[in-house]
Amino acid sequence: LSELETLDLMMSYWGPTDYCHTLLSFGFSDGQHLAISVEARKQRGEEFSTLGGFFKMFELSYIFADERDVIGLRTTQRREDVYLYRLRADPERLRELFLAYLGFANDLAREPVYYDVLANSCGVNIMHRIDDIGLTHWVGTEALLNGYWDQHLYTRGVLDQSLPFEELRALSLINERGRAAEGAVDFSAQIRAGLPGAPSHLPQTALEATAASGTPGAEPDR
Repeated sequence: LSELETLDLMMSYWGPTDYCHTLLSFGFSDGQHLAISVEARKQRGEEFSTLGGFFKMFELSYIFADERDVIGLRTTQRREDVYLYRLRADPERLRELFLAYLGFANDLAREPVYYDVLANSCGVNIMHRIDDIGLTHWVGTEALLNGYWDQHLYTRGVLDQSLPFEELRALSLINERGRAAEGAVDFSAQIRAGLPGAPSHLPQTALEATAASGTPGAEPDR
């Protein structure tokens, strides 16, 4: 835990722009990254269905993965549009969030629960884990439309503001870098090459920026 240093947000779009698959990646001092993706657990032969996500068709799954796997799948195999944003997070809070993810994943091993588009999807679980460490979260359309989370974080000063948002977003698209780095040992370093770093001079961190009261909204994920 003492080697845990950074937090990045990944936003992967497979079609609509209002919604996307959101996941966090934790970075360590040795340059390694562990991505945690909350997904519907499909059995062999099953395909994801947003409608099915309303009716307890899938179990909830927490996937702890090398970025070559969970990010490479989306940039190279599925050809989705994937954006990577470096976040500012207090080290102590970062460790608390990491442990909250581990704790909930262990709970799932003991007592499985269903994936739910409205209440138990990828973005909702990020909000719940932030809530676990004593911080409340976005409500309303800010939570519902997770395809715009990067805009909200930029407005709150959590993302680098040395560039206009549209320029930052264009730089943060990692599709080509992900494909070029497929299978590389330094995959994580290659997909971050040229990206603006996490801001260090702003008072608000990524976890604090979600502060609001209430319950998160819904969004489909893959």
